[in-house]
Amino acid sequence: MAGQRNSQAAGERIQSLVRELESVADPAIRQNAEELVRLLTEMYGAALGRILQLLNENEASKRVIDSLCKDDLIASLLVLHGLHPQNVETRIKNAIEHVLSHLSSQGGDVKLIKVEQAVAYLRMEGMRHDYFSSASPVRSTLKQAIEEAAPEIDEIEIEGLGPARLSPRENGIASSAIAKEEQREVRCELCGNAITDSHGHVAQIETRKLLCACRACCFLFRGNGTARGKYKTVPQKCLYLAESVMTTSQWNELQIPAGMAFFFFNSALNRTVACYPGPAGATESLLPLESWNNIVKAHPLIAELSPDVEALLVDNLKERKSPGCYVVPIDACYELVARLRRRWKGFDGGDEARRDIDAFLAGLRSRSEAAAQSQ
Repeated sequence: MAGQRNSQAAGERIQSLVRELESVADPAIRQNAEELVRLLTEMYGAALGRILQLLNENEASKRVIDSLCKDDLIASLLVLHGLHPQNVETRIKNAIEHVLSHLSSQGGDVKLIKVEQAVAYLRMEGMRHDYFSSASPVRSTLKQAIEEAAPEIDEIEIEGLGPARLSPRENGIASSAIAKEEQREVRCELCGNAITDSHGHVAQIETRKLLCACRACCFLFRGNGTARGKYKTVPQKCLYLAESVMTTSQWNELQIPAGMAFFFFNSALNRTVACYPGPAGATESLLPLESWNNIVKAHPLIAELSPDVEALLVDNLKERKSPGCYVVPIDACYELVARLRRRWKGFDGGDEARRDIDAFLAGLRSRSEAAAQSQ
C-alpha cells in the first residue's frame, strides 16, 4: 500500500511539474524538456526489455517474471512498453482467478470464452445470474480487475447478461463526458492517476483507441518513437481553411455518401481513410487513391497532418453556402461522432442533431487559427 501511495504521489507531482513546464515561454526549453523525457522513457523501457530477456534465458528465473507480472505497478509499465510476457487472454484469466479467490464461499466459476475486437466474453458456471447483475459490486470488482490487467479491453460480456463497458469509451474513443454524466471519477487510462483538471488524449496506434490521459502522460507521448511507437499524444491545434479543399466533382469522386467527413492517415493500413458520422457512429471507407492524391497535391497542408492523430474535417453539407474545412485533433472528430450518435433521429438526423452540428462547428471555429491557403 505504501508503494502504491508513493507512486500516486509521484504521478501527481509529475502532473504539477508538467503544468509548470507548459507555462514556460521559451519553446526551445519546452522542446528540450520533452526530448529529455522521451529519451529517459525509452532508456528505462529498453532496460525493462533487457531484464526480461536475461530472466528468460534462465529457466529458474521464470518464477521471478511471474512475480513481476503480479506487481500492479511493474505490470502496468510492462503493458505500457509492450513488454508484458503474458498475452491478453492469460492476463484476463489471472484477473478472474484473483477476484474469485476472494469469493470462495459463493462457489461456482467464471470462464473466459474468447477475446474478440476488444471484448472479453465470459461464461458463469454454477453461479446465480443476479450475482453478476449490473448493480452487483462483484461485477464491478471483476470489471475493474480486468481493466487493470488488460487495458486494451473495452467491454466484458457475460453470457446471458449482455455487455458491461469497462471505460468511458465510444467507438474506440475515451469520452470523459460520459464519466461526468455518471458522476464517476475520470482516471488516466495509461498510469491510472486521477485527472482533476482538463485533459487530453493519447492514441493507441495499433488498436486506434483514444485514451483519456493526464498531463504527464500527454507530455510523455508527444512526437514519435516513445514506447516503441505504440502511443502518440493527440495535439490540440485547430486550423480553419477559409476555402474548401475540394470541388463538388472531387467530393463525388471520393464516393462519400454524406455531406460531412474527416480524413486522416491510418498507420496500420498505411494509407489515408475517410470516416463520416451517422446514427451508427463513424463509418469508415477507403479512398480512391488517385482522387485523393490530386487533392493533396493542390493543398500541401494536408500532407503535413500528423498520422493517426490529426485529421482534415470537411463540412460539405448541401444546405451550407460556404463549406468549412478544418485541420483538427482526431478526438474532436470522434466527439462530433458521439454527439450525433446520441442526438440522431429519423432518416436525416433531425433538427436536434443539426443544431448540435452547428454548435460544435461554432465552437471549433472559435478556437481555430486561420490557415494560409495554397495559391
